[in-house]
Amino acid sequence: MNEKALIIGWIITVAVAIIGWVIAIVLSIKNRELQKTIEQKKMRHEAYLAFIKEMDAISKEINSMPFQSILSMTTDCATGLVAIDYNDPNHAVKEAQCIEKMYKELWQCIEDMVKPIQRISQAIAVLELDATDELRPMLFELKSVVMHIDEEWRNALETTPQDKEGIQQLAEVAKSKKWNKYQHLYDQIIQQMRKECNIY
Repeated sequence: MNEKALIIGWIITVAVAIIGWVIAIVLSIKNRELQKTIEQKKMRHEAYLAFIKEMDAISKEINSMPFQSILSMTTDCATGLVAIDYNDPNHAVKEAQCIEKMYKELWQCIEDMVKPIQRISQAIAVLELDATDELRPMLFELKSVVMHIDEEWRNALETTPQDKEGIQQLAEVAKSKKWNKYQHLYDQIIQQMRKECNIY
């Protein structure tokens, strides 16, 4: 009887030890998974924040460039026109040269202004690495829209004459409905990121 009791006791002890080890292993795995989840959320939060900062920087750069540059070049053009001696037989040529110079500078300003669009695609590509399955399709669609906008501008800048009519044609390109789609998608992405980071 004592021998049976010892065997039973030994079995119970071994069983308790095994159960203890199993529980410890399960808890360890769960803790690692939890830690991994926490780290992933932290990395995702940092990636989202970096994306928003980069997009804000790009937006400010695009918005600030035209006003400063256009003001400078129109001032220079006005100064040049005022300085022309209209008693000079070549005054019409000088006037045309002055205006042509302004249009070329304005064209360069527009080219510089649309360069940051490429940075938007780069920012999206970086964010995709840490994005959730819910966010990734939105980013893919936004990147597609940005690529179409960039292509549209490149074609316009390559094929449009650098004169008054050309500037007016570029103004029409700027009214593209793709910009509205871009803004709508961007707003959706920001909302999704806020939701995933529990920021309301």
